[in-house]
Amino acid sequence: MLAAFGFITYKDGDSLFIPISVVGIGLIIFSSVKDSRFVKHRQEEYLEQVSNRVTAMTQKPWMSEQSLEVHNSKSILLLLLLIIGISSFTAYSALIIVPPKWLLGIGASIVSLLFIFTLVRASTGISNPDLILNRNGLTSPIYGYIPWQEVEGIDLQIIHTRNSTNYTLIFKVSNYSKIAKNIHWTERVLGGLGLGAIGRGRLVFLLKGTQEKPETITAVAKFLWHQTTGNNHNWSHLHSPEYNDASKRLDSIFERSKKLNAFNKSSLNDPMAELEQVKRDLDIVTSESRRFARKTNAFLMAFVLFGLFCLGSVVFRLFKS
Repeated sequence: MLAAFGFITYKDGDSLFIPISVVGIGLIIFSSVKDSRFVKHRQEEYLEQVSNRVTAMTQKPWMSEQSLEVHNSKSILLLLLLIIGISSFTAYSALIIVPPKWLLGIGASIVSLLFIFTLVRASTGISNPDLILNRNGLTSPIYGYIPWQEVEGIDLQIIHTRNSTNYTLIFKVSNYSKIAKNIHWTERVLGGLGLGAIGRGRLVFLLKGTQEKPETITAVAKFLWHQTTGNNHNWSHLHSPEYNDASKRLDSIFERSKKLNAFNKSSLNDPMAELEQVKRDLDIVTSESRRFARKTNAFLMAFVLFGLFCLGSVVFRLFKS
């Protein structure tokens, strides 16, 4: 506010422009630093809670009777019902008038059908867990039962927005269409369109309002996956299959060499061949990481330039007026 007042007084020729603007900008910087420290402190507390909970849940192998049930918030159902009501009313109103507004009516009808389909999926097993993890595999009302042996990777997507953080847990199951049982009919419809888990080989779970923190759920899933299969390699849904395959091979080789505490013939089947493979895999990982970083930086640069353009426009109009 003081900085803005400084600009105003400058327009009127007031000599208080410089001190008021400096104080205002200083307060803005002070508030930003204080806020960032508060956010950092909250994040450290959050991560400590996650770490303690994960340690408690993964300190020993799980028995057959143990399981983790994940219940999502059902608040989205109300939003879906509201959208369906509005779009249905719009479609009805557009089609009963004379002459009918066919384009609006058909468009609103399609929107209604899409959200009804989404509502059916979201309300499936409404009184049951959205996801159950145990030592044998994972189970959900939508995807059915999947044993850990069929899981090829686990990833947690985190998207930060201004007022919230959205979490999506993703399992890679390439053979899903062949091994899944009790698949929900909506998933089969998506599969017929080349979408969903059948079409893409990925099981997607939105984690919203869960009792356990999303990072804890992901860590438990990876722990059980490792307990059953021995797999613990990293997998990212954002990267290419070549990148993930290279990362998996590197993790496997380094894990074996670490166990034997030596990178020699006792730890590698064919040292020279595997070292050559390591070099090729490192080239793949490095190349794609740089390409991914360039894309991210380009997006951030475009966002910053757009912000500066908007700010410049506001300042220009302020001085011009």
